[in-house]
Amino acid sequence: MPLDSSPPQASAPLIDDATLRELIDEVGLHLFEAFSARMQASASAHLADLRAGPAQAARAAHALCGLLGHFGLRRAAELARALQGSPAGAPEAAGLVDALEATLAESLRELPARARRLAPASSASEASSGAQVTVY
Repeated sequence: MPLDSSPPQASAPLIDDATLRELIDEVGLHLFEAFSARMQASASAHLADLRAGPAQAARAAHALCGLLGHFGLRRAAELARALQGSPAGAPEAAGLVDALEATLAESLRELPARARRLAPASSASEASSGAQVTVY
């Protein structure tokens, strides 16, 4: 039975505000923004691995599911979860990868504004102060 990429995409919110707010409350907006930049770099590498071959695709889908879920990118995380159960190389998998890439791009465009809106006022003013944070 073919996998359908539309249910995860249609059923989940793009960004889970509660998860995002919890992360920002825990680390502050400024550190969140630094972590977010690292997440985007990691997600890009994992997306490339999704198309690299079956072994890499399975690991990448698993890593993306956790990574994106941690940042509250729920719709993208659900697509990554669907990829975990999809046979690598199957036409359905290619469609899910395409949907994941598009959903992740949409999520990443929305994430900075959503994070600033959800951040406590003290955290938002820290982030706008321009202090440098190094994340390893």
